[in-house]
Amino acid sequence: MFASFLYTFGGDAYNNTLVSYVENADIKNDNVDKRVLLDRWQKPGDKTNIPGFVTMGQTGMITLPDGQQESWIEVWENSDVMVANASFFRCNQLSLSWRMQDAWCKRIGVKSLSLNGSVSNLFVIASKRFNGFDPELGNSVHPKNFSIGINVGF
Repeated sequence: MFASFLYTFGGDAYNNTLVSYVENADIKNDNVDKRVLLDRWQKPGDKTNIPGFVTMGQTGMITLPDGQQESWIEVWENSDVMVANASFFRCNQLSLSWRMQDAWCKRIGVKSLSLNGSVSNLFVIASKRFNGFDPELGNSVHPKNFSIGINVGF
């Protein structure tokens, strides 16, 4: 048996997953994540990181402490609400091998016989804010790769 793991503890990452698939979703033209509609801010007292919809009558501008005007959506997008804990724990590789005993090999007429199997990128444990995506890749995941083998010696 062989196992290889990778971990990173500490650090933060800008969460492109939230920005791309929830906050900046185009509900008129895209098939969107259900959080786009269900988890947005709707009324005072709602606790969510996803802002409400802007209607045509709103200017969308706020006054910053230094007196400058800025789009509230830009202020929100550049805030730490888009930052997630980038710690993760990954199983890079898991391999198992089994070798048949010599006495059994003789019975079936071979010198040796072994079976092996391997899987890479078996799992990643990361912040729920990445919604299943890999913290290292942003909006993607490492694919799982499976392999099996048989070795026969005559």
